[in-house]
Amino acid sequence: MSRPVVILGSEPFGHEHDLEDVHGAPFWQPGFDAGAWSVLSLPDRGMTPQGTDRAYRAEFTLDILPPMLTVSVQSDDGLWMWLNGVALGHWGGEWQEEGCVNDRAECLETTVVEPLDVTDLIRPGRNVVAARVSNPVMNTYFDVLPECQDPT
Repeated sequence: MSRPVVILGSEPFGHEHDLEDVHGAPFWQPGFDAGAWSVLSLPDRGMTPQGTDRAYRAEFTLDILPPMLTVSVQSDDGLWMWLNGVALGHWGGEWQEEGCVNDRAECLETTVVEPLDVTDLIRPGRNVVAARVSNPVMNTYFDVLPECQDPT
């Protein structure tokens, strides 16, 4: 990567539909304007009030594509993820329903998600990863861990 990755987080929000910018683009689309969002660090712990969601975005630039790139995710609540506008999946609880993802917090149910191979979705130049975490109960935790791997 040619420069550090900056993680942006929305203000917490309490509705089921995805955030959109003034042009109607959803937050997970590469062209979304996140200029008013806050810079934060991952893992994000305890910053989303109970009964609200938070959306995340990170843009990163790749000069050279790695032979294989995987992403591991962890959340103590329902999680939706996209890379370059393509849905990677939804795990854990539905909107405002409890359900951990690779995290054994105090959840009633935990979904184990193996590292996601995103090699076919990355491209040289600008890439955008986006996520949404729904926080129905107290405490929050969200993290994404990319890892370049040698496929041999």
